[in-house]
This record gives sequence, structure tokens and C-alpha cells, in this order.
Amino acid sequence: MYEMSRGLDPRQALTQAQTWFQKVLNLNPNYPHPYNNLGNVLRIRGEYEWKRGLNPESSLQAATKYFTQAIKMNPQWAYPYHNLGLVYHLRSEIALEQSLNPDEDLRRARELLDKAIRLKPDYQEAYVNRGRLELTAAKWAVSRRHSPARFMEEARRALDKARELNPRDGQVYLTLAAWNRYQAEWEPQRRGGRIRQGLDMAARALKLNPGLIEAKALQGVFHLLQARDSKDRKGRRELARRARRILAEALRENPLLEREYRKFLDEAAPLTRE
Repeated sequence: MYEMSRGLDPRQALTQAQTWFQKVLNLNPNYPHPYNNLGNVLRIRGEYEWKRGLNPESSLQAATKYFTQAIKMNPQWAYPYHNLGLVYHLRSEIALEQSLNPDEDLRRARELLDKAIRLKPDYQEAYVNRGRLELTAAKWAVSRRHSPARFMEEARRALDKARELNPRDGQVYLTLAAWNRYQAEWEPQRRGGRIRQGLDMAARALKLNPGLIEAKALQGVFHLLQARDSKDRKGRRELARRARRILAEALRENPLLEREYRKFLDEAAPLTRE
């Protein structure tokens, strides 16, 4: 939602939406849509709580309950499978951050997203989120010193399908930029090409949707990676300054990006003084 993409607190808007959807549910408790809508409100609240360092467990448990009920009421409806998959994906991200094993959450998220795609083969958003899920699986593999190649290939297939279905979706290019970021970090021998492709994907994301501030943060990361590799001191300082400026701007525009990108801003600062 808009508030989250700009780093704003969405809880007031979410509370209003929850009140409205609860009224709809009370009027017609045999209709699956308000269960799905309530689940989404609570899923988004949980994501915000996690990014702010709060405990999202209550929100995620409630979201799971509503999505499960929507699935029970209409097992052929793709959307609650997709949305419940996002809950388990978020749980896997939380587990990974806490150095816990996310395998079970990854497995359940994958099954749910795949079910949504089987029910609705043109479900473009599900392909985007399938790609993001495999990026999380790749990060888990790397943390255990395993190869991420299989997961990165799966992520790329899903994202290519999402781009085929909607080539004007900025989220696709944002996620492709993230894919290139990880490839650039994990494949030093091919870093230059990955950085160029990543910068192009980030620029496309921002052109299609200027509100995707994370794409700007990724541009900063790519310039920092260039600075790491530069053999020229003056060039390295200039690249680090560019990275620092872009990252600082992105984090100022969306403070919720701090969790993922503050470390890169901190790394860039000393390189500007070399």
C-alpha cells in the first residue's frame, strides 16, 4: 500500500479498513471475500510491525486464520492461497533474520503460491512473489555456504514470466534489480555485467513507479559495489559518494528500508574519505 512504500505508518488506514471489512463480514459471514480482505489488512500490519522492530506474531496469526477460512469457503479461489503464501514468506524472512531455519515456512509459501498459479495461470503478482520467495531461499542457501544457483534460476524463471504477463509493472523490475544485486554479490567474476543490468532494472522500476523507493536504494548498492571493485582511488571515492548520497536519500524518503540498507550506507561513508 502507499503508506508502506513511502515509509509512512499505515496503521490508522489499516484499522479503518479492518472496521469496514468486519462490518461486511458481519452482514454476510458466508461470503469468502471479507475474510480474504481482513487477512490482507492483518498481513500488511504484520509486515509493518516487523519492519519497525515490533512483534508481528499476533497480526500474522490472525491473518492466517482469515485466509484459511477463505480457502475453506472457496477452495478454487486463487487469491487467499497467494496471500497466505505471503504470510509464510514473511515468516521465512523473519526466521532468516533471527538465524533460525526457514525451510518449513519456505516450503509452505512455495506450495501456496504454486497452488494460486495453478488456479489462475495468469496471476502476474503471484509470479513476482514466487520470484521473491526464491531470492529468500537463495539467501538461506548462501548463509549455509551452499550454492544459491537453483533458487536463483527458479526466481529468474518466475520473474521472466511476470514480465511477460505485464511488462509495465514496476515491481517486476524492482525484483529483477534485487536479483542482479545478489548475483553481483555472489558472482564476483560477473559483477560488472550484473551491476549494469541491475542499474537498468532499477531505473525502469522508478520510471514506471517513482514511489518504489527501494529501487533507488538498490541503485546506491550497485554504485557501492562498483566502488568496492574500483582500483582508482579517486574513482572509488566518487562512486562511494554517489552511493552514499543515493542511499541516504532513499532511507530518508522511506525509513522502513533502514533494516535492509543501513549497512550499505555505513559501508559507503569511510570509502568517501580514502
